[in-house]
Amino acid sequence: MRRFVESRVMAGLLAVSAVGHCKEAPASDLQLVVSMQVLPDGSTGDIELDAGLPDWLRAAMRRQAATWRHTPVSFQGKPAAYDVRHRVALAMENLPEGGVVFRIKKVELVPPTGWGVPRYPREAFLAGVSARLVYTFRRGPDGYPTDVQRVEANLVPNSPQRLAEKWTKMFEEPTRASFNVPLTRMWVDGQQVDCVFVHPVTFQVERAPLPKQVITRDSLPDACPEQPKLETDPVGRVI
Repeated sequence: MRRFVESRVMAGLLAVSAVGHCKEAPASDLQLVVSMQVLPDGSTGDIELDAGLPDWLRAAMRRQAATWRHTPVSFQGKPAAYDVRHRVALAMENLPEGGVVFRIKKVELVPPTGWGVPRYPREAFLAGVSARLVYTFRRGPDGYPTDVQRVEANLVPNSPQRLAEKWTKMFEEPTRASFNVPLTRMWVDGQQVDCVFVHPVTFQVERAPLPKQVITRDSLPDACPEQPKLETDPVGRVI
């Protein structure tokens, strides 16, 4: 199974690799992403980490992640398995007797689409125009978005049609440019399913009120379910 795994190893990694040869190492944080599949009962399987990590650290993190539980998800009434990724921050601590341990400092669920908020168009920002654009798309054979469609556009303040088209186009350009990222996968009865991602993108100036979103997951019968949430609280655990 192809995974999209990333890790950002700080200065502590060199100390980690050499931990068997030194009694202590400088305090440091290690940032990594753990990929796993949430099974239909909420347990985890198929756990993967960056191959560049020391073997013992990968094994310890894998054992820890295997104990995590998530909220089960379903698709069209059937239990589903879902790929998820967690961004994990590990704090490296020196032991009084020598050596080091890693403690889980923070765990964040990586969004299934993986992208951040697109750049706010400068002209729209200076004009005080806010917008919410809602897109739908599917996961293509290569794992990237396909059949991208804008299904909803709300602007504040309301503008004449000519200006509304101008502002909408201005917001669309940076938004569509951010769609070139891989998407997660989901299985039902062992078969990968084709579902529709619903992705709202909001640009707001000073919390300007926006109309209620009309196109949501609940309004589409084949929409992808909400990503499983981590029920286990691993923060503070030593791996």
